[in-house]
Amino acid sequence: MKLTRNLILILVSFPLFFGWPGPSSKEQKPNIILVVIDTLRADHLPFYGYEKNTAPLLADLANQSIIFENAYTTSSFTTPATASIFTSVFPLEHGLTINTYFEKFNQEEKSEILITQIPKTLTTLSEFIKKAGYQTYGISHNINICKNSGFARGFDIFKTFSYENLDHGARHLNHEIQDIWVDHVDRSRPFFFYIHYMDPHTPYHQKHPWYKDTGNKLKNDIAAYDSEISYLDRYIRSLSQLLEWQDNTIVFITADHGEGFLEHGSKGHGDTLFQEVLHVPLMVYYPQKFPQGLRIPANVNTMDIYPTICELLGEIPDKKFRGRSLLKYFKKNSTISNERYMYAHVIPYYNKKQHPPRKSVIYKEWKYIEWEDEKRLYNLTNDPGERSNLNKAHPEISGSLQNKLSRFFISCNPYQNEYISIPHTPDQKYVDQLRALGYLH
Repeated sequence: MKLTRNLILILVSFPLFFGWPGPSSKEQKPNIILVVIDTLRADHLPFYGYEKNTAPLLADLANQSIIFENAYTTSSFTTPATASIFTSVFPLEHGLTINTYFEKFNQEEKSEILITQIPKTLTTLSEFIKKAGYQTYGISHNINICKNSGFARGFDIFKTFSYENLDHGARHLNHEIQDIWVDHVDRSRPFFFYIHYMDPHTPYHQKHPWYKDTGNKLKNDIAAYDSEISYLDRYIRSLSQLLEWQDNTIVFITADHGEGFLEHGSKGHGDTLFQEVLHVPLMVYYPQKFPQGLRIPANVNTMDIYPTICELLGEIPDKKFRGRSLLKYFKKNSTISNERYMYAHVIPYYNKKQHPPRKSVIYKEWKYIEWEDEKRLYNLTNDPGERSNLNKAHPEISGSLQNKLSRFFISCNPYQNEYISIPHTPDQKYVDQLRALGYLH
């Protein structure tokens, strides 16, 4: 079937354009695509320095896009990190600090379960875009990105699917997107698509022809993870061909968080704040109007996507936003400032046991982590792998960042949370799903 018009899907991302005045009343607003690729660490993509070409399509697009070299997420869990993309505030403020399914799992003996929702006092990204006159469609393969948590607000159509037993995730999601495209999208009006792919997440499937057995368990897991990225890249390509990309769509590509492979003794995500889980890809593709091949080294945050879209549509970002519009970087030879502090925290949560929060802050080349009773300081320029703890060697820097981190947490005033009560079915469904996704050990 011949499909006209563009739908541009691509990994995690967001757009930024210097001097963008917003669309005039005589031209149609640009279509907007936000693709979040679950568990995709930046350093496993070729245009972030990976030795394997895991994503040839995205690598080609990178040459036509703006790439943010140092983009960070707010958490190494999906629900908190994605809610920050949707609200441009920190998890301690929007209140979704653990994954939705952990909330269910922790209350499994009760007949009614309370699920934390995004506060209605916060206008979500989808609600804002809907009010701007867009058709809005959301589709997710992560069970934590669901209606019960408030992610469906503002969408004309919103669907969540469970991924844990699928070895063909991207193919399934693309079929669902195609159905929405054919049956619901009005080509004469601007549209917004939020697409949350899940493929690099556990369980790692060995996707051929990309997977090669190494004879080593850890290396095989990494090879399978990389093969999932390549598999997804192929389906992004096929979908782009099917939907005929045109010249009036902005594509944002990013991730909710990354993935650890025992670099610091931990595998997976949701329990640490090292670079392998906080450093995510961020790119924007709109070669007709944005600079091509521009690489921005400044520290930025996935929360910046929302205020950037606001300015792209000619609106002033809300004063409540913690993220910043990145339009100033959409200009070649623009001044690059690295004076921002990048904060993150995570509440590790396994097998019904909640651990103390872990906190981090990045400033320029320095990264400070409060790891329960331990303090860690790293120079990311000289030690990108975070191997040498410089806390004792640079007590003045460590003390300054510790003070900054403490003041930040004090400044996080939570919005009034709302909850939804849902019935609980006393079976193994939640447990099986959590175990399949690697959250039970």
